[in-house]
Amino acid sequence: MIIEICATTINSVINANRAGADRIELCSNYSVGGLTPPLELIKEALNISEIPINVLIRPRPGNFIYNDDEINKMKNDISSIMELGINGFVVGSIQSNGDIDNEFINEVRGLTDTLDLTFHRAFDYLNNQNESIDILISSGFSRILCSGNKSNAIKGIENLISFNKYSNNGIVIMPGGGISKQNCLEFKNAGFKEIHLSGIPKSNSLDSLDSDYKTIEEIVSKTK
Repeated sequence: MIIEICATTINSVINANRAGADRIELCSNYSVGGLTPPLELIKEALNISEIPINVLIRPRPGNFIYNDDEINKMKNDISSIMELGINGFVVGSIQSNGDIDNEFINEVRGLTDTLDLTFHRAFDYLNNQNESIDILISSGFSRILCSGNKSNAIKGIENLISFNKYSNNGIVIMPGGGISKQNCLEFKNAGFKEIHLSGIPKSNSLDSLDSDYKTIEEIVSKTK
């Protein structure tokens, strides 16, 4: 099973590497669900990481309905970050009617060539999710990060299983949100190939956002 760690600090990048994780989603501002990280953080992370790094592209907190200026900012950020040699991007955008932003998805695919692409948890807010799965498969996305339309992936596991079945191996459905060492095996046993988590203990304050090495290591040992 592939373990992706959401990292917002260099120490978390180090812990993910040491503990045996497979991939990092790099972002900033964990307390608001993640935003596009600064170039300095990306460069430092790339310099020390031996596992692939995908960078979150999200210009602000809140909903995933973006205006033209925000769309252009995301595309400009993608172009700038691509020059650093990253593995891929994590993106998402929704139209005002609740449908997937197909134009943005295709523009991102065109900008990024063959880089790895994940559609993030904006997916949980889409109207027609099966149709959106088809669109993302056709656009060449690698995976969808979602929590099954619920506040966490355990609550949404039945929906996640349904998405996974519908996708028919055309795209990876990657559960994320509330995954821990206590419940990670439920996702492996349900047939998921990848999971996404921060590895940040619930006891940590929002001012202490480093992932815990032992937590990640335990999840890796349980799921491999």
